[in-house]
Amino acid sequence: MPLRFSIRAQAPRGEFSAPAATAAPTHEVEVAVDSGEVSFGRALGSAIELPFPKVSARHARLFREAGNYRLEDLGSANGTRLAGRPLAPHAPEIIAIGELVEIGGVEIRFMGESPGTDAMASGGGTETLARRLVHDVFEACPPSECARLIVLSGPSQGREL
Repeated sequence: MPLRFSIRAQAPRGEFSAPAATAAPTHEVEVAVDSGEVSFGRALGSAIELPFPKVSARHARLFREAGNYRLEDLGSANGTRLAGRPLAPHAPEIIAIGELVEIGGVEIRFMGESPGTDAMASGGGTETLARRLVHDVFEACPPSECARLIVLSGPSQGREL
């Protein structure tokens, strides 16, 4: 049975304060648990791919054990928070439905099992989710503080993205 998550990327702390009106949207996703766990990380192939520099390649995992879901930080560089408190590396803790997980500037709310049968029912796979999360961070950023790309040479010289 797929697991459901509500995911929202947050602007990096201290860099700018996005007004509430431009806060990043939340994305609902369903993930198949074929391997018995849901992995979170920057690495390709993670069940939930989070393409941000503060997210480790293999950051955390969620799995079922003895009738409970558990969350484990896999020794990540920047840590994992569950319900506002840091998790000790390699010491899985029980996670309740509705609890909030923070991984490298991304908020992930565990919504439990989905009665549906199609994983990623919200459209697209983890690559699509990753692109949406990065897009959301840029959308929430004030124009004066967002990164931009200017083409310096070639056929598109002067073009700004």
